[in-house]
Amino acid sequence: MKKGEQDNTSYQDGKIKVFIVDDHPIVRSGLTNELKKYPDIKVIGEAASGDEAIEKIEREEPDVILMDITMPGMTGLEATVLIRKKLPKARIIALTMHDNKDYVFEFIRLGAMGYVMKDANPDELIKAIETVFSDVPYYSSTVQKTILKQHAEILRKSKKSFIEETLTSREFDVLMHLVSGLSNKEIAKKLFLSVRTVETHREHIMKKLNIKNVAGLTKYAISQGLIDVK
Repeated sequence: MKKGEQDNTSYQDGKIKVFIVDDHPIVRSGLTNELKKYPDIKVIGEAASGDEAIEKIEREEPDVILMDITMPGMTGLEATVLIRKKLPKARIIALTMHDNKDYVFEFIRLGAMGYVMKDANPDELIKAIETVFSDVPYYSSTVQKTILKQHAEILRKSKKSFIEETLTSREFDVLMHLVSGLSNKEIAKKLFLSVRTVETHREHIMKKLNIKNVAGLTKYAISQGLIDVK
């Protein structure tokens, strides 16, 4: 990026500013040394607990935060809530040994943009940092499988189809006449159909749209821009 140019990201000396939160000094040191190898990334600070992170992060204003979950005092989950309030633009990546689905879903619910296992290779961590920095979520392959499995279970239990049934051209004609105020008999005469056929079309329309009466059909037609409201 040239001097003077701006986008929705923030750089320090042309680098992504990263802050590490982990209660193990050897982990923080190892991450810092590894991230130093990448010219587009700069570690600007670290904390050994959620409490310390809250104290430092607002001052440092990092772009990406690598957050452990289980730490003495304030947990990574609790810290994430507070950080999101203080620095809503900061991207948080859970960097942890926990692949428990409850932790995964709770971190996502609280606003974390990434979830990476600590045994991931450095290249994956760099990819995660760069991805969330671009405002795109990143989850390790193990976590992706957990999320997909959970969603698959939800979808299988759903009673409602996710594909809306479409009306046939004849059903659409009947719908338009219904919402214009015509009776079944009047519609039958206009469309050269039997009253029974019009009634059948009407039943199908209401079933497909999950609407119980003509008033509901009228609201639907208005919401879809099919008729003008005067």
